[in-house]
Amino acid sequence: VISEYIRIGRSNDWEIGSAHAGDILDDLAVVIRSLGFPKATFLPKLIERGKPYTITQDGEVLLRVKVYKKGSVHFQFDQKVLMKFNIEVGKLKGWLSKPDDIASEFDISKEEALQYFKAPIMNLLDVQLGQLLLS
Repeated sequence: VISEYIRIGRSNDWEIGSAHAGDILDDLAVVIRSLGFPKATFLPKLIERGKPYTITQDGEVLLRVKVYKKGSVHFQFDQKVLMKFNIEVGKLKGWLSKPDDIASEFDISKEEALQYFKAPIMNLLDVQLGQLLLS
């Protein structure tokens, strides 16, 4: 289970004007799009410390990012994004093998769980999510 706040990258990845930080946020936008938010966008390429950034879809904030002056970074994911991510990982790992597993684990209706179960699994090979989250 992924918590609402996680750490991604090294502190020097988030230096003022770092293009690499923008690349990380672009990668996160790709992950979010693969989870069923096809219009998720992140526009800035250069990230500055002390400024908040978001990944949005149709005005809805899916991810808030704040880079602090000492280099720490806080990520706050929308709960729907986290739930979809955790369901996909659970399906890939075999922890969620049927819709009833999803319904009981996430306390949602069986109808909603069936929709999540039938949803295509995100393509982790293209996204290279493991490397993104563990670097």
